[in-house]
Amino acid sequence: MCGIPYGCDGRDFPVERVREVTLAPIVQSSTSSGEFGASYKDASGQPLALSDVVANAIQFSGILHLPENVSFGFRDGRVNRFALYGTSLHLFRYIKSHTQFVEEFGVADTVTPKEAFGDLMGYVHYYQRAQKIVEWDEMGKKIVIINFGASRHDVDAA
Repeated sequence: MCGIPYGCDGRDFPVERVREVTLAPIVQSSTSSGEFGASYKDASGQPLALSDVVANAIQFSGILHLPENVSFGFRDGRVNRFALYGTSLHLFRYIKSHTQFVEEFGVADTVTPKEAFGDLMGYVHYYQRAQKIVEWDEMGKKIVIINFGASRHDVDAA
């Protein structure tokens, strides 16, 4: 994905392409804006260098996000999952209904409705054999994320 193979060692990951980082334990707080990008602070409120945040995420199972709207998760210092979202999902724009989505992707092992204030917002589909989660947005009539390398635990967190 984006020239980065599944199983890629963190030492070989193109860290200069990282736009944002999540789930790095070194980060106590973060902010992000279109104008300034992301910034991170440690527990004492001191700014953290992006390189330190990236290294921490690789070491401790964080997630690195690229500008192409593709993210890479790590376990034991290697890429063990990735996700597509935003503009990287344009290939699937032709899917206009949940029924059509199920026809294209197949019947999931688990489907969990997402609701807010009693309204159906969408569905989280988990495909165990493929270790894939796909979220369908019922309001926008579109796929919002495809997560490869996902576990059943990730469905509960979605």
